[in-house]
Formats: sequence, C-alpha cells, structure tokens
Amino acid sequence: MARPAVIDEPLARWLAAELRPISEDTLRRLIRATGLPMTAVVEGVRQDSLEELERTLGALALEYAARSGPGTMAVRRPVLRAKRHAQFTLKRSPESTLRREVVLWIDTWLYNPPLFPAWVLARRRATATPGSEP
Repeated sequence: MARPAVIDEPLARWLAAELRPISEDTLRRLIRATGLPMTAVVEGVRQDSLEELERTLGALALEYAARSGPGTMAVRRPVLRAKRHAQFTLKRSPESTLRREVVLWIDTWLYNPPLFPAWVLARRRATATPGSEP
C-alpha cells in the first residue's frame, strides 16, 4: 500500500478492521503518532489545551456544516466521546478550571456546531484578562 496523503474515514475504518480488536481511542492514538495529516473526524477532539480544543472543534464544526442527515452523526460521534472523557477527567479533578472550561466548550459545540466558532471567539474575549490577547 502506498503512503496515504491523508488519513480519512475509509482508511481509518480499514485500519480498524486490520487491527481488530482495537479500541477507537488506541487506534486514534496510533494514527496521530504517524504524523500524517488526518481529516477532522479521524483526528477527533484534542483536549491538551484550549488552543487544540478550539482548533479541532472548529474543524469538526466545518465538517458538520458540510454534511447533512445521517452524515452529521459521524461528526458528532467523536465529540460525544470527548464529552464523556472530559466529564470523567472533571470528576477526577473537580477543582480544575480548565476541565470545567473544556466541558463547557464541548457542550456548546454539541448544542449548536455551526455557532461554535463565533461563540468561542466571544467566550475568549469575555474571559481574557485585561492587557492580554483573547
């Protein structure tokens, strides 16, 4: 097989079948470790930082807007997974401001994906400290 230019959903499904049994999380980590470009749905939601969260949720919002009907569920699925993960980590660290913010951002995306990019811009401006960039 030739080196793919990008790892898309069909290739990710093929990899999952070839590596069965493998969890979605393990497969996603392995794919990310290749360093190859990925489509938004394959990459999923990155929660390492608010910048990564914004980038990946923004990319997924664009992908969601480009699809219709049942295709939108394939975009929502990694966000729903990310929400479960974020809620789990918040339970383990309930005092974490970052974890609470991550859950809020993911919930906002799930409520209205096309609105998310504008909302996150407003949220960053509202929470920016005086004298800093939003």
